[in-house]
Amino acid sequence: MTVAASARRLYARTERMAGQGMQRGADDRPVYVRIQDHIRESIAAGQFGPGDRLPSEAELSARFRTTRATVARALRELAFARVITREIGRGTFVAPLAVSVPFEPTQIQSFEEAVGTQHGCISYRVLDVRRAPATASAAAGLRVAEGSEVFRIERLRIVADVPLSLVVRWMTVNLGQRISVDSISQHSIHHILREDIGRPVVHTDGYIEADAADQRLSGLLQVKPNAPVLIRRYTLSDQDREPLVFGESWFREEFHIAYRMPMIGAKAEARITSTLGR
Repeated sequence: MTVAASARRLYARTERMAGQGMQRGADDRPVYVRIQDHIRESIAAGQFGPGDRLPSEAELSARFRTTRATVARALRELAFARVITREIGRGTFVAPLAVSVPFEPTQIQSFEEAVGTQHGCISYRVLDVRRAPATASAAAGLRVAEGSEVFRIERLRIVADVPLSLVVRWMTVNLGQRISVDSISQHSIHHILREDIGRPVVHTDGYIEADAADQRLSGLLQVKPNAPVLIRRYTLSDQDREPLVFGESWFREEFHIAYRMPMIGAKAEARITSTLGR
């Protein structure tokens, strides 16, 4: 084979690798991976925040001396991973804050415990602490008469400087008056019940639904009026199933619930199959 033919084969191979995003630099990572790491690191360093426009495909292509196809692959995978969003005719942007909370039916865990491990410190903005007549939902959750006097706490959860959720908690006056203002400002309700009151949460019963943000909620969560919100209503109970707290939480659409269900044992599966077959 002539030198010229060998050179042509080498050039063609290099071009194929470039088109696939597989050309490598000194660190041995494919170029499309280096582009992804560069974008992730820039976001983590605070150079780009949620909603900020990222460099264009042409700019990234020039920076990394690669093809547009390689850049497109890198961005496509980042978009699939919800790191960025891409809008036709507008460009590429850092995705809004997304908070994913794992849900495991066999484990009692507070929102703060679940989110804190992924997104760091959670802070609170206390909006209201007072005695108030129990609403129908709160009365049912606490097993008291509707309209009877209960203790009401309203606060915002702040994650990465974003007001992620509005939380309203209802409890008996006897329980509420034992909670300090400092605890309300600093700790989760699970922590307060466990450490301050000495009655840890053992059971959680509730449901989740979707709604649209009204004028007040949109202002507190910094979303547009009628933006979609997730609502979680629940009762926290002690080991004797005595209600401790009835809660209502409204979440921005960036909040996601990731769930894991345990495998059903062979005997349990057989019982279910038998029941369904009747």
